Amino acid sequence: MTDGIMQYIPVGYMGRLGIQVDKYYGRPMDIIALQNTDRVHSILRCPSVAICKEQAGNHRALFNADIASRMCVCCLVKADGPREEGLYEAVIDLVSLRELLDEEAEEERNREDPQYVPDHLGANFNEHHWRTIQSDLTKIVTSLRAHPWLQHWASADLIRAATYAERRCTERRGRIDLAVVERTAATLNDLRRSTPKLAWTWSNWRSREDCSLPSPDDEHYEKVARTHHPDAEATWVEPTVTISVRLPPVRLDSIGLYIGDTLSDWEQDTIAAYKTAADWASGTVTLTAPPVVVRELLCPARNLDLAAVV
Repeated sequence: MTDGIMQYIPVGYMGRLGIQVDKYYGRPMDIIALQNTDRVHSILRCPSVAICKEQAGNHRALFNADIASRMCVCCLVKADGPREEGLYEAVIDLVSLRELLDEEAEEERNREDPQYVPDHLGANFNEHHWRTIQSDLTKIVTSLRAHPWLQHWASADLIRAATYAERRCTERRGRIDLAVVERTAATLNDLRRSTPKLAWTWSNWRSREDCSLPSPDDEHYEKVARTHHPDAEATWVEPTVTISVRLPPVRLDSIGLYIGDTLSDWEQDTIAAYKTAADWASGTVTLTAPPVVVRELLCPARNLDLAAVV
């Protein structure tokens, strides 16, 4: 029923988000009615349908206010022309973002409890979480461009997501040792191998299927961290350099769940540590860092989207 998924409008999910769906009244939809309930479904694989042994019947109907008041989140109506292309994906992305924001809001409420230990102080702190929020935000901003009315509706959520991305990035920065970041950059500068071989290594790692594989940075970053004295300080005295970086998307599995980052831990720590400004919606971050760090980021083999800031 959902072959060619871009041909449908997910009115069920839109209703869950509180988006008005009356503009789609009169559109054709497939109805799956179940016995002993007035709930309306569209998709056979919906969990509510799958666990019900008795179906009252399937039929084609025209979407209306009565159906809208009884619809499951699985409900779909037929799309009407190219102007609605990509709307399904945009709404599903928005649902995912809203779920993520709900988790962040819960964490925020928990912090009001004097006995609560913020998760960024705990052993299980997810250092990649700022990237998950940023990547989701950037993805949905891109998908919403073709649907200005939905972008306007979602504006408050987009602002919240940017706020949470900033907070999570700041929390990661609080756990970073700048001296280790800079000494790792110096080590990598000194160990520079042939550019073609290194470029091949980075390309393979960023497109890897097994996201548990260590990045080309990891061995050196971990070694420097292990041998670094806690009281040691960075010794770089050259003037800092300002650059901007457009963050690449994270890696997702077939159902859109995070499985790994296309940035190494050293790259993530460098970006978080030296960030001076960020447009989280576009995924663009401005960094002001020592030349030794900038030189390593600018290594052509990394193929990062970087530009000097004048």
